[in-house]
Amino acid sequence: MLRSLVGSEMCIRDRFRFHMHPMRLVLLCILAAVALSNAQTCAPPIFSWENSLQGWVKASGTTDLDTNNCVQTNAYSMMTGATAGSYSMRLAYDHVAGKQGVFWVVQDFDFSGSNIIKFDVTFGSGAHSSNILLSLSTGSSWSWYESTEVPLSTSSTTTVSFDLQALTWKLNGVTGAIQNISQIKRIAIIYRPVNVGFVELFIDNFRLCGNTPVAPTTVAPTQAPTTRAPQNTPTGFVTTQGTKFVIGNCPFYFLGTNVYYVAYESQSLVDASFLDMSAMGFTVLRTWGFLDIGSLDGTTRYNIDGKKNGVYFQYWDTATNAPKINEGSDGLVKLDYALSKAAYYNIKVIVALVNNWHHFGGMDQYVVWYQANNHDEFYTDARIKQAYKNYVNALVNRVNTYTGVRYKDDPTIFAWELANEPRCKGDNKPGSCSTTTIVNWAGEMSDYIKSIDPNHMIAVGDEGFFTSGGSWPYQGYLSDVGVDHKALTQLPSISFATLHLYPESWGTSGSWGSTWISEHIDFAHNVAGKPTVTEEFGYSSDQVNIYNSWLGVIDSQSAAGSLVWMLVSAGGYGDQFSVYNDGGAVSQVLKNYATIMTNKNVCTGTSAPTTARPTTRAPTTATNYCYSYYQSTNYCSYY
Repeated sequence: MLRSLVGSEMCIRDRFRFHMHPMRLVLLCILAAVALSNAQTCAPPIFSWENSLQGWVKASGTTDLDTNNCVQTNAYSMMTGATAGSYSMRLAYDHVAGKQGVFWVVQDFDFSGSNIIKFDVTFGSGAHSSNILLSLSTGSSWSWYESTEVPLSTSSTTTVSFDLQALTWKLNGVTGAIQNISQIKRIAIIYRPVNVGFVELFIDNFRLCGNTPVAPTTVAPTQAPTTRAPQNTPTGFVTTQGTKFVIGNCPFYFLGTNVYYVAYESQSLVDASFLDMSAMGFTVLRTWGFLDIGSLDGTTRYNIDGKKNGVYFQYWDTATNAPKINEGSDGLVKLDYALSKAAYYNIKVIVALVNNWHHFGGMDQYVVWYQANNHDEFYTDARIKQAYKNYVNALVNRVNTYTGVRYKDDPTIFAWELANEPRCKGDNKPGSCSTTTIVNWAGEMSDYIKSIDPNHMIAVGDEGFFTSGGSWPYQGYLSDVGVDHKALTQLPSISFATLHLYPESWGTSGSWGSTWISEHIDFAHNVAGKPTVTEEFGYSSDQVNIYNSWLGVIDSQSAAGSLVWMLVSAGGYGDQFSVYNDGGAVSQVLKNYATIMTNKNVCTGTSAPTTARPTTRAPTTATNYCYSYYQSTNYCSYY
């Protein structure tokens, strides 16, 4: 208001210079006073980086960067980077095509009462055409809102401004206003260069401005995502509405894929896999949430399968004579990383909890742990059932070390799946049981999971075997199978039906596959009243025509979605059914149907399930530009 009065006084004092009618001049002065009162004034900087990084780090697990990016606090003169005080924040990395720099701070803020966020950007080495944007994570669900991009000047300092009241912020691809502005959880600066090569830039004087700016309300900075208190009551979960899936007000139809090895493989292969999924338009992934072994010293409870690249999730602890969970970097941290990448690409994940087959340990590893004899004892032995519940409980309540979000509060997870292809018999131990055995087990376990995680859907993961008909696969009643798809689907805590489809392995034809799909859709929609997902399908020959036919049935009968077995990236593990993001005819069929399914997701409200992400593969070579003579507070890695 002081500036308003000064402006009015100057206007009156100089009125004779303009020979203006007094009443007109008074009106003009009033308007000037109002304009000046609305001029943007700024609170003291939130971040000036004078003494430390103030909690800023390079983003972990949710960026499309090589690992040689860094964040540092450095002293620069007023002409070369520091616009408030003598220090600025230095961001540096070797940019490659299709990637972006993401740097963030994890703190709680209240931005209500302010209209504008501003900060200053100055280029150092490697200046070239670039854009920058701001992303704010808000509310208990940590919803990410992205601003529009702002171009940067390469020749001078750019003061970038982001309007907190604008209607151009994007949440999951839908443009609108930021919600929960008083509950900021994380601030991210996203840097998108146009050209490849090394680049460094300096950020300074991060401030709030507006008509009545207020300094943000903050809490003590969180040290790292691994110690963040879990978030509660999030939104954005996939749920069911009749025979379809929805996210909020939006239907969620999809074509996706299985990629089991993202749960344990190297970060580079996981990154490549998600990049290929995004390029194909896949919005759901199914992967393994299990990797079970015997005792670590090999003295007891032998391995059914063993570690994968040194990774294992669960093992027999000889000290306690019970299974123990490996929560380290060679354990569930691997799954954490995969889920964090899925969150970045807006890909939902179905997590299977145990395998019927010996691969990755599975049910027979539980049988070995408890020195039982038969595969089907997995479903009936009280000790084994409790061990399964213990593992599920630990997984559901795990806090992701990359995102700080508890699994049961993470909408990235599409559903929990009780098992991959449960049957009375596996491929290692003998087994024999009735359909009642597996139905009872699935009912008990689905009820248990729902009691500890009411947010997520639950599926059985069965292959869809019916129990009437003279030939396979309509013989689920056989004692080595014991699968009644209809009874399993209609269990009260089961959210949707699943079916698998491998005609060549089942002694049937590709054309018969369309009948199998149609029969399951008809049952799920018209009898069970639930969605159905063809969550594994594969055919080794004539994939173009076969997949066109199968996906056409899914589309025409309005089934919720399907998952091809399986998309393989460079360095991944393929089989006779593998598909690739190679631009070929098969990949084009899958891309077309992914688009068809996504186009059905027309919202009645303001939310949408997907946001486009970079889909261009980039080289993984890196050069180190983080030199040791910079300040000792150094988040750079050396290569």
